[in-house]
Amino acid sequence: MGNNNEIPKKGLCSDSSYSISSKILEWQVVDIETKEILYHNGLYSETPYINNLGEVFGLIKAIKICIDNDLNLPIYCDSASAIAWVKNSKVNTSITNEKLLKMVAAGEQYLVFAKEYLNFPQVLKWRTKTNSEGNGWGEILADFNRK
Repeated sequence: MGNNNEIPKKGLCSDSSYSISSKILEWQVVDIETKEILYHNGLYSETPYINNLGEVFGLIKAIKICIDNDLNLPIYCDSASAIAWVKNSKVNTSITNEKLLKMVAAGEQYLVFAKEYLNFPQVLKWRTKTNSEGNGWGEILADFNRK
């Protein structure tokens, strides 16, 4: 991975975006080396402020891609909350949307299983800004560029 200030050159990254106007939650996974979008999905939801759920869904898909393809690559995400939820295999949300809750429950079950029985990849924080750990790397490659 090189020194801590170098932008990662290999791995997968994921990001999410929720549009209040269209009510679409999207998430995608990008290969850092090739910049190829490996996965993209979205769903309509009236539930606002669910971007961190999309971040978790993106991380779970990236984990599944690594496991299914026997890739020994780190996975990056710019959401500290989503990373913590994945590491704990528990999403801390107060949403009541039944479809989203079923997706969350299935994701949590997969994480528990994958950690116990499969080659679980390393999940790391993408540093968008400079902080005490070193230089920032800019926007994550999976960003939707809608800011």
